Amino acid sequence: MCVPTTQTGLTGALSGPGPFTLFAPNDDAFIAATKKLGITKLELMSLPNLGEILKCHVINGAVTSDQLKEGMEVETLAGKKIKISLAGGASISGSKVKKADVKASNGIVHAVESVILL
Repeated sequence: MCVPTTQTGLTGALSGPGPFTLFAPNDDAFIAATKKLGITKLELMSLPNLGEILKCHVINGAVTSDQLKEGMEVETLAGKKIKISLAGGASISGSKVKKADVKASNGIVHAVESVILL
């Protein structure tokens, strides 16, 4: 499920040079989120706070997996804190990291298995 950044207001936030770290939910994560929230994909895409939800997946700075520490808390672009756990594999606020350290032109991407709903 591709979410256009213009629709969510993320264009401005992510258009800078960065670097940023993105904890990117995959398509299955968005499908699971619709089930958890009891809404359709179209309703999810239309949520007035979708941009804020997505900003909860982005932090300033390029943080690689070897820089993550147990219990570490980092502030997202939404101004919310997400917590890092390394027990049983890295997870971000309960969302397991499926693929780490994908280099992007303006930072690092870590694929996660669920949408972070704070």
